[in-house]
Amino acid sequence: MKDIDQVDLIDKSLLKIRGYVSKFPENKKVVVVFSGGLDSVSIVARCIIDHDLEVYPISIIRGQSNLTGEAASVKFFNNYFLERFPRKYHPVTFLHVEIPPKELKDGIKEYSKNNGYPLRDNQLEIIALQYAISLWEKEGEIKTIFTGVTKEDIYTHSSLLAMRSTTLMSCVSTPHNDWNISSLNLDPYLYGDMKAFGKKEEIKWCFDHSIPIEKSRTCNNATPRHCGACSSCDKRRKAFEAAEVPDNTTYLQNNS
Repeated sequence: MKDIDQVDLIDKSLLKIRGYVSKFPENKKVVVVFSGGLDSVSIVARCIIDHDLEVYPISIIRGQSNLTGEAASVKFFNNYFLERFPRKYHPVTFLHVEIPPKELKDGIKEYSKNNGYPLRDNQLEIIALQYAISLWEKEGEIKTIFTGVTKEDIYTHSSLLAMRSTTLMSCVSTPHNDWNISSLNLDPYLYGDMKAFGKKEEIKWCFDHSIPIEKSRTCNNATPRHCGACSSCDKRRKAFEAAEVPDNTTYLQNNS
């Protein structure tokens, strides 16, 4: 069965359960999974600028090899968004959760080469849901979780289908049927006339809205700055070129 057919099945289930598939929250409050990459930086900014949402970002330290670079980006944009959008952006919360547990990494190394870590994004989304519930007493009920998944992501856990399945699971596994776990980049009920976004569209949007996207983090490696040589750096360069936006990223190695 094709992904589009499976999405349709889940959409019909959600429609039956609650009368809609996906929508923006009426209370305008969302949790965003914030890694400091192109995708999550642009999602935070678009939530605020395009949709007037109040953002509660969460950064999950999960044992990633490029933590130094990602953390630097998160801290930079945390300060940037706090200064530019003080009424719409809340200080980032850092959580330490090994995904996957370090004891299992060697055993799933071969699997991960072609498939990524199994259910990684789903786990991030569930942690974000738990974080959202932890805010209820102070901030009111927040039941919308946004991620930076794009149309270019290749792993099955990074897809509209995977997010829809986690949404349905959350509605079934809690007493609440109004959870929504999604991405502005992929969800047709959310992106509307903007269409689906990939990295080219994210970069162009950020450039047009004066977001210093060159400060985001893409590189796979543990170097403090982008290495300029890995596959992710190569894709980043090509996305800037496709967007026809100057790439002011600092690379350790200049392959251009």
